[in-house]
Amino acid sequence: MQAKNVNQFGKNSIFIEKHNGNITVTEGYVEETTSAFHQGSYELREYTPTIEPAIPREEVNQILEWIKKDTSTNNPARLGLLYGKAGIGKSIVMHELLKKLHTINDYLVLGLKSDQIEFLDTDELSKKIHLGNPLEIVLKEMAKKHKRVVVLIDQIDALSLSLSSNRTPLRSLLKMIHQIQGTPHIRVVISCRPYDLKYDPELEKERIKAQWELKELSKEQVQKTLQANQCKERLSDNLLCFLGNPLNLYLFLKVRQYEQLTDPLSTNLLYHQLWRKYINDDSIRKVDKNTLLSLLDGLVDTMYERQELSVHIRTFETQYNAELNYLFTNGLLIETQTGLIQFFHQTLFDYVYARRFIEKGHNLLEVLKTQHQGLFTRASVKSILTFLREQDIQQYINTIEGLLYTKNENGKDTYRYHLKALALSNIPFFEKPLQEELRLITQIYTDKKYMNIIFESVYTPNWFNAIWGIVDSMGGWINLNTEYKQKAMVMCFRTFSINPNIVLNKLELALNLDDKEDCKHLSTLLQYNTQKCDSKKLIAFYNKLVKFGGPSEYTSILKNILNDSPSFVCEELKKNIILQLKDNEVYHIGVNYEVRELYEELLDKHYDLGIKLLTKVSHPNK
Repeated sequence: MQAKNVNQFGKNSIFIEKHNGNITVTEGYVEETTSAFHQGSYELREYTPTIEPAIPREEVNQILEWIKKDTSTNNPARLGLLYGKAGIGKSIVMHELLKKLHTINDYLVLGLKSDQIEFLDTDELSKKIHLGNPLEIVLKEMAKKHKRVVVLIDQIDALSLSLSSNRTPLRSLLKMIHQIQGTPHIRVVISCRPYDLKYDPELEKERIKAQWELKELSKEQVQKTLQANQCKERLSDNLLCFLGNPLNLYLFLKVRQYEQLTDPLSTNLLYHQLWRKYINDDSIRKVDKNTLLSLLDGLVDTMYERQELSVHIRTFETQYNAELNYLFTNGLLIETQTGLIQFFHQTLFDYVYARRFIEKGHNLLEVLKTQHQGLFTRASVKSILTFLREQDIQQYINTIEGLLYTKNENGKDTYRYHLKALALSNIPFFEKPLQEELRLITQIYTDKKYMNIIFESVYTPNWFNAIWGIVDSMGGWINLNTEYKQKAMVMCFRTFSINPNIVLNKLELALNLDDKEDCKHLSTLLQYNTQKCDSKKLIAFYNKLVKFGGPSEYTSILKNILNDSPSFVCEELKKNIILQLKDNEVYHIGVNYEVRELYEELLDKHYDLGIKLLTKVSHPNK
């Protein structure tokens, strides 16, 4: 019997016999694996770019090459992570990756979009995509028959504690990943926001070797997209950088003809304009405003109460059919194949929830007093604080201070520590500091439990300079205690990956490089970071550090210097060999793995200099 499954939402599956129309109800309908995986990948496969023309992302090919490459025999890496901030385009990359994988012979692919599928655990997921056995068993069996079996899990953060109070789906998926990642020919790629990687207790435990950070679009990519969309006005470099986030670029294109937009912009300001255009403007809105607001309230309240990003359309379509169609038509809501509806992006849900919370006169501090302050409240607290920062700066600051310092009648803190930590760690995630925020941080400077959170949350040049300015106003690096110095170096580590030279310039002025402890701080920073730095500055630092240890102890710094100053590196390697020969009676030079890598890179990039060095040390009298 040839049959086709029909989506429905009862307990049992329905399928219809092709030739005579007989309808059979069964609990055990099973698809052939390739077909089941194809159907199960529908949401990710049909996910369409919101910006036209589509913008190519180099990370697609990088991940594709990793999938194709055979793993090492020792501790093989078969799990990869694509991460990046909200709106940076992770779903687009996963969608494009799925499309490319489908074109490769002998590759079997399953692409799951976690925010658009409902399942309690992987057993239920297996049944929903009509597999005859549990997913992990099917994947292992298919790995014996195919060159690659690839599982893509987009937006695994939709199952995280910040968005869902039900931990079972995430735990079940992670358990399945652990069960299959030891199997040859299998590769798994997940996408996630950095926030959830850090704060979700399940995701935080994962240690994934293969990682790709999805970063902003280049200015050239942004300008090309703007020109293709008939946006020819000249924009500042700051605005072009801001539009490097694809979500911001999409929102900008959606509202720019409606209202003149000027720098500085923020995602929330763009959402303000989107709201004014599609909710407030009577000439554009073709449905009753109060009814539309009632629908939006119902959507966000239901999603928040259920801790889910989607609700089924049947919950609202009878009462709000016209309003739903209006929101679908204008791209504010999307509907999945299975009838789930959600906001076009998670950040729009955050914005609508926070805006309506404030517009209805609610007070965050008072509401938190009356409810359980569990970890699932974090998402709403974060979105409301973000909205207040744009809407009412003083109320924003007052709310944070209330979270930090309010006491109950018994003298105990009114609000749980994780909410205080959330409020403080959220501050440096904004692009530019507000003077009111800096005054607040100055007030809490001497409270180490709060100040440590600030140090550990800073990662951008604007905030690095601002917080270091506060440190200087309090007496500078020299007056920091040991704990604050360690935390300040954490801030340096995080910022170094984005702009190493800003960090090095600050440390050059602050550190005493004749002091062994200060040199240790600098050495640790430079040894574990390989970003491109000013080689002259690195040489100056290296010459200070090498006084406290031999050249071989700072191999990673020499690797960073090699491109611009190979002669300097050769001299340092020569010194290291001479030191070893003095200490050894036997004419034998030992090298560790890092030093060997440095020699290989020297010979690869500067062959003549490398041969000259080796000739000199092997025949010192010639």
